[in-house]
Amino acid sequence: MIPLLALIVLLSNSLGSDPAIRDLGMGVKTMRVSGTFSTAGDQNLSGLPFTALMDTNDAFRLTIGGPFGITTARMWAERDTFVFVNYLMQEAHEGRPDAKSLQRVLPFPLPASYLMALMRGKAPGNPERFSRSEPRTDESVLFEYRDTSGVEYLLVDTVHSLIKQYQQKGLNGEIQLDVAFKNVGEIGGVPLPHVIEISVQDKHQSASFRIEHITINEPIQERLIVDIPPTFVRTSYR
Repeated sequence: MIPLLALIVLLSNSLGSDPAIRDLGMGVKTMRVSGTFSTAGDQNLSGLPFTALMDTNDAFRLTIGGPFGITTARMWAERDTFVFVNYLMQEAHEGRPDAKSLQRVLPFPLPASYLMALMRGKAPGNPERFSRSEPRTDESVLFEYRDTSGVEYLLVDTVHSLIKQYQQKGLNGEIQLDVAFKNVGEIGGVPLPHVIEISVQDKHQSASFRIEHITINEPIQERLIVDIPPTFVRTSYR
């Protein structure tokens, strides 16, 4: 018979070890992505070019372009820090990507680290917080995490080991954030989505990344850190 203490340790070590979520994004070490970015709702933008770079150190740089080859915005993020520069408004935001004060002002309540993880095909945040929900009749697994603010859902395609949908709901059941991954194609033997659609508050605001080119697991030589021009207005989030 297994001693009680050993059983408790065994069970605690098994939490979060579900391979359906643990192995997500395992085939992606680095990533280079380019395509177009669009938004609809309070802000309406269509077909802006974007590029995204992700290195082996979980650093991430997103650049959004504009007409005539200008750069309208750029964001750099790591697990615990980010910098977002809006060149058109001459302002910069910096600090912790999980700061609650930041989430209140973002058009999409999605921390930079979450966006980075989802684009890599990984579960956002700590995957160990998710547990399996009710069984489904298809080959997908629904994971969920509940706390005092609401519930998060992660729908995983277990055949291809990729995320199909990530969702946040409030305590009243209202959808606060929905991220859907579509048009899956293989890159270097790894299945990756070529369309990422984001909607907030039951589609009050929406955005989409349409990916035209992806390369994975090639060296990233570029400097990812984004500098803030000294004359720009800064806001910090801690």
